[in-house]
Amino acid sequence: MNIEYRAIARAVRNARLPEDMVSVVQTGIGAHAIERTLGSLSTNSGAIQGVILAGVCGGLRHTSEVPRLACVLNRRGRRWPIGRDGWAVKIDHPSEPGVDRTNQKELGASLVGVDDLVPGPNEKRDLADQTGADLVDMESHTFAAHCERLGLRWAVVRGVSDRPGDVLPTELLGWITTAGDTRPVRAVTDMLRRPSLIPHTVAAVRRSSRVLKLVGERVVELILGLEQRCGP
Repeated sequence: MNIEYRAIARAVRNARLPEDMVSVVQTGIGAHAIERTLGSLSTNSGAIQGVILAGVCGGLRHTSEVPRLACVLNRRGRRWPIGRDGWAVKIDHPSEPGVDRTNQKELGASLVGVDDLVPGPNEKRDLADQTGADLVDMESHTFAAHCERLGLRWAVVRGVSDRPGDVLPTELLGWITTAGDTRPVRAVTDMLRRPSLIPHTVAAVRRSSRVLKLVGERVVELILGLEQRCGP
C-alpha cells in the first residue's frame, strides 16, 4: 500500500542509502501484485543482491510490534525458514505439511500467507490453530515461492497493524486499488454508510503509522547487513 511505500522510502532516504543501491517499489495487495512485481525483476535477477517484502500484517497471536521472523508458511504446510540475520535460509528439500514446530517459538514468529482477508478475532484464532502461525498477510507465501524460483535472496519485515482481538473492516480491500493506492471517496462513503467502521479503521491506521516507522528502520538494518556481507 502507499502508506507502506512512503514509510519505507522515508527510512531509506533518512539513512542516506545511495539511490543506485536501493529501489523501493509499491507492489499493491495480494498474490497477483507480488507475482507482477517480481516478474518484472526476473530478467535482471542476477544483478539483485536481495529483495525485501516490507509493510504491515495481522496478528494471530500476541507478539512485539515488529517481531523477528523465523519462517514464512502457507496454508498447505509449506515452510520457508529465515535465518537469524533476517534473510531466508536456502534449503535443498522443501518442507512438507506436518513439519515439527517444536523450537519455532524460540527462533521467532511465524508468518502465514493467505489469499483472503482475515478480518476478525474468530477467523484469526481459527487460522492460528490450523497453522500454528503468529502473524498473517496476503503476500509472503507468494513472495517466498517466487523468490525461491528466481534464485533471489529474500527477507520479510512486517509490523502488526491489527492485533488478535481487533476487527479489520472487510471493506478495506475495496478502499485500495490494485496498485496499492487509496480510494478515499469509496472509503469515506463506506464509513458514512456504516459509522461502526470508523473506530476500527482509525485504530488500524494509527497503529500502522507507528509500526511502519519501526519496519522502515528494520529494512535499513537488513540492507546494511547485506551490503557488508556482499561488499568488496
